[in-house]
Amino acid sequence: MNTVTENNIDKLLEDISSIKTVINRNTPLLQRLLHPARLRLFFLTVGLNLIAFCLVIFFVIQHYGYFAAIPEEGRIIIWGGLLVNLFFIQVFKRRVFLSSAHKIDPKLTILGILKEFFTSQIMHVYVPIVVLMILFGFYFGHHRIPYYIIPTISIGIGLLYNCVGSILNLRQYLLFGYWTLVTGVLAILFPVAHTLIVLAVSIGGGMLLMSFSGFFSKELNAEE
Repeated sequence: MNTVTENNIDKLLEDISSIKTVINRNTPLLQRLLHPARLRLFFLTVGLNLIAFCLVIFFVIQHYGYFAAIPEEGRIIIWGGLLVNLFFIQVFKRRVFLSSAHKIDPKLTILGILKEFFTSQIMHVYVPIVVLMILFGFYFGHHRIPYYIIPTISIGIGLLYNCVGSILNLRQYLLFGYWTLVTGVLAILFPVAHTLIVLAVSIGGGMLLMSFSGFFSKELNAEE
């Protein structure tokens, strides 16, 4: 019976390392960068933050009856909190993406990531969907039916994530995409829930799904 020597083990480890290097070299940069396992904490933080913020405002509105009835100081706090939240999310997103990018290539910058992302394939889908979301938002706002703005945004985001998931072959993005698509369509067909609840369930819940898929994902663990 052959005995496994230390040299055999070292050679096996070198072979495994070489295989990983080849796999990483042939895996598209964006597929690795945008993998939910790398961004799971970002999706979790944003999802919980969005759900909590929506629920707090919802209960405040329920207490006063409608948004305009909230005292001016309360409305200032709400708008201020919204701005702080948006700023925090942008800063956090930048740090997470840069941290993830530097693990792949230390020379990558935010500008480099954007250039990699906005290819002609993605742009031809991304731009029309964003333009439609903006136009529908203005239309619903002008006709005083703002309820439909959030479901429309959910549907648009779902289409965008399905596009990215299909191009980069990331199944988890399809999960998020179909979740926001279905919840957005249901909110339009059955307008019974408050807009903030729709936002929390559709987009906030979708973020949590993306986070959980990242925590339970095996692809990136195999790659690393």
